[in-house]
Amino acid sequence: MSGKEVNRYLALLDRKLFIVAHSGVEWEPEYGPEMEAIDQELAELRKLVDQEHERRRGVEKEARMKAFASESEFDKAYERFLADLPQAGGVIRRRHEKMEASFRDYLDAFEKWLFRHAYEAGYAAAMAVASGAGQQWRQGGDEEGTVMEQLRREALYAQRSYSEELLYKIYGGAVMARKLGAITKEEFMEVNGMTGRFMNTDHEFIRRKNEEFFHGGTAAEADGDGQAKEYRVKYWDRDGVVRYREFDDEERAKGFYDRLDGKAEVQRYVEERQEYEAVVYPEFEV
Repeated sequence: MSGKEVNRYLALLDRKLFIVAHSGVEWEPEYGPEMEAIDQELAELRKLVDQEHERRRGVEKEARMKAFASESEFDKAYERFLADLPQAGGVIRRRHEKMEASFRDYLDAFEKWLFRHAYEAGYAAAMAVASGAGQQWRQGGDEEGTVMEQLRREALYAQRSYSEELLYKIYGGAVMARKLGAITKEEFMEVNGMTGRFMNTDHEFIRRKNEEFFHGGTAAEADGDGQAKEYRVKYWDRDGVVRYREFDDEERAKGFYDRLDGKAEVQRYVEERQEYEAVVYPEFEV
């Protein structure tokens, strides 16, 4: 099929699409005979198109047969390729070993944490139910020994100490106690608010966890006043590690930001969402 025939075939298709697109209120009487002529010519050219496809399929098949006479020959060639494949360099192997070891350590630590958490929480709740503490509370007995009062005391202690581990442990105990019938649904929701919701909404708890994550220490070590400030600057040190520095007002935060040559952003704490949002940051032209 020549280039001229290909161009003619494409031109006819384009014209046919144009007529079909204007076949409504924009239809013209001369479109009918023209469509018939186009269809006839396309039918003739279509034979050439099919012949060209057949020719190309034959060429491709012949090329494949020249490369591999059979599927089994291809499989053998692939096996030889894998056998001759050079080993990865030392850097790749060492990093792969480090990644594999880190992943094993992660799984081991997670399984130990999960088992310890489930065992401690489940055992405490089960012993409380076995001793009749849950029933005693519902009957209005001594509240000092009830499951719910114990959960309340421990939750308040965990809140005051800002201990994420204790809060999770107490929540797990409440889940087990609810399943065993030691506390009611309403009591479980109360404990949930004192643990899970507290960790997600308490301003000071979130600030302390952020400080621990980014600085590797506790929030009290990083900031002696114990109060989160309205503004902070997020920046990167020479090693590429993310750092935060808090300020009492936006002017001081911007002053520190201006000295960092655009490698930072100013953030403001949004009380409604209990999180920081960027208010000043570098802008780059695209």
